[in-house]
Amino acid sequence: MDGFDLSRVFFVLRGALQPVLYSWALTVLFALLFYVTTASAPTLGDVTWDSAAQLTTCLWVTTFGGRCSMGVLGASTPAGAGYVQLPPLLLTLVVLYALAVICRKRMVHSWGEVALVGAVQAGLVAMIGAAMRLQGPWWIAVVGVGALGALAALWAGREFIFEGKQWWERCESLLPRMKKLFVLLCACAAIGFLVAAVVGARKIVDIQASYMAGIWGGVGIFLVQVLYLPTVLMWVLSWLLGAGFSVGEGSYFSIFGTLAQPLPAIPLFGALPHNSAWAVLVLIPVIAAIAWRSWRDWRKTDIRHASAVRGTVIDSMIVALGVGGVIVALAWMSRGSLGPGRMAVVGTRAEFMVVALVVVVGIPYVVTALLTVRAQVKKVVPVKEGQNQEPKIEKREPVLRAAADAKTHIDATLSEVDTAVGADVDMTRRLGMPTSGVRVEDLHKAAEDTRVERDASTLDRMRDVERLEEDAEAGLGADKPEIAEADKTTEADKATESEETAESKKHEDASGA
Repeated sequence: MDGFDLSRVFFVLRGALQPVLYSWALTVLFALLFYVTTASAPTLGDVTWDSAAQLTTCLWVTTFGGRCSMGVLGASTPAGAGYVQLPPLLLTLVVLYALAVICRKRMVHSWGEVALVGAVQAGLVAMIGAAMRLQGPWWIAVVGVGALGALAALWAGREFIFEGKQWWERCESLLPRMKKLFVLLCACAAIGFLVAAVVGARKIVDIQASYMAGIWGGVGIFLVQVLYLPTVLMWVLSWLLGAGFSVGEGSYFSIFGTLAQPLPAIPLFGALPHNSAWAVLVLIPVIAAIAWRSWRDWRKTDIRHASAVRGTVIDSMIVALGVGGVIVALAWMSRGSLGPGRMAVVGTRAEFMVVALVVVVGIPYVVTALLTVRAQVKKVVPVKEGQNQEPKIEKREPVLRAAADAKTHIDATLSEVDTAVGADVDMTRRLGMPTSGVRVEDLHKAAEDTRVERDASTLDRMRDVERLEEDAEAGLGADKPEIAEADKTTEADKATESEETAESKKHEDASGA
């Protein structure tokens, strides 16, 4: 972008507005729909349309970290009756994912556009909060949505913004391993939640029935709890790793012990774990799963270089730190408040999660990666007294044959490159004065870029050939005299064959005469 492009600004601006605006509109629409179908429920009291829309907006701003007073319920709930700040992480993640997809399609590629996305979303949330007359420090959501929006835009344009950065290229090469480890931890949390839900199914059903909200009211309560499902999964993961979580002041749930207090009638709370001395044993399958994931990630590491072990340790630490950072951020976002009194403290503690991730995830993952690579090195380079430590290749012919085939392919590729570049140059000369804004210099540059790309590919194959030959020579250090003798024998045979061929030719010429 050579200058200020106003059309480009509006193009990015429209994309940035959509996820936040649509999420608020759909949330309010569904809330009003369920309000209409359940207006006669005793639990709703004298809630009005206005207060229902305010309460829905109050819950919506918590998606981005805002804190809203429960006094928006009007006469049924007095002002100052506490705050709601527990984010429905499912809605947060959906908005961030949609924003990242939109920014990627619109090719956000600069820090200025990243800042524009964050500023636009912050302004939109500020206008919605002011229009709905929310109470309490809801403005925290303005800062939160700006930061989260900028982060999503930055992730969408990472290839452009971090282009040429060596540290990013190394981290990007490790992203597949980070994703696999993150998915494994999420799977452990999902399995733990399913087990807890099955064990506490009767309590969940009883609490749900106590609302007497009818079919549509029950569906609405269920959907609200679905929005908080990722939040609950972070609680489960914290419990599995030993960090634990709290549901109100004076209560704490951990594999090392449980301290429970009277809780509000929320169906999901029926799946809370009970105190058991055997709960600590869940660490065994969790650590085993992490070790298995590490073994799968690093068992095919390239060990031809001397720094393979050290590089594996550094890379595995980067993977563990990346995944741990995401988990800690989600754990911090899954902590908040659900109302006044004891319910002002709900969720996990990020500092406990950091310690649990280092002990239960980081150390097993890095140690297993180190042991896996060291075992591979020992298999390739046997350690015995009085024996050369260079890797020995027993079969020489297949290696040399592969090197010869690769050289043949390289020669053919170079010939194709020269032919293609020559054809491109001829085409530019024939065009003369090009049309449609295409310049001869651009075609020359395109042809040169094509040649550079092909030469780079060819150079990689040549390096592979050199490594093959080096491996073959390194493995035949002790067998060189025999190989030299075999080569001499081959040359003598060739000389004899040449003499016989010459003699046969003389006889044929004599016969012809």
